[in-house]
Amino acid sequence: MSSITSLRGAHAPSTASDEDESTYIKRTRTLHWVRIGLCAVTLALATAIIATEGHALQYYNQMSKYEKMYLALWPENLELRPSVALVIGGVILALQSLAYSIVALLPSPRSRILLLNSFATAISIIGFVAALIAVVFTLIYTNPHSENGSYRGETINSWTCTWGFGGRDADGVDIDAVADFPQLFRVVSFSGKGLVSRG
Repeated sequence: MSSITSLRGAHAPSTASDEDESTYIKRTRTLHWVRIGLCAVTLALATAIIATEGHALQYYNQMSKYEKMYLALWPENLELRPSVALVIGGVILALQSLAYSIVALLPSPRSRILLLNSFATAISIIGFVAALIAVVFTLIYTNPHSENGSYRGETINSWTCTWGFGGRDADGVDIDAVADFPQLFRVVSFSGKGLVSRG
């Protein structure tokens, strides 16, 4: 089939043999279902990322209100941007996967090969950029360090990792694990791994 014929769709005159046309339709149908399958996987991963990071942010918001009573559980300069970036990236990926699945599954009396290819390309580019930005935010702002006795660059992930398993601090004093932090650390570390595997 010539490139001009394939761009016009199935209603344009074709010079291909019946066998070539049949092979092309089978490949297109297979590609269609592979794309829908990838959208389902992306939607599941994005939903898991939204749920896990959303849970961590909700936990932070619930516990940060005790700072007014001088019971600080979190560092003063906790960096929330990585968690927010993961939630926003997950929402963008979920919406794109849902949009493509709806458009691809809607019945049409005409061939929509060019429309679906263009839509899939646009969604892939936007999704890649969103995932890249979320991963960059997660990696750049994860640099916990101490300056003059105050913690800087701590994220929800690094802070729950530090206090979730206990151990010893810089002075050699034993640190007990904070309740709910081990589970919160596992949840938050899953969301970061999920987005990196998607991106």
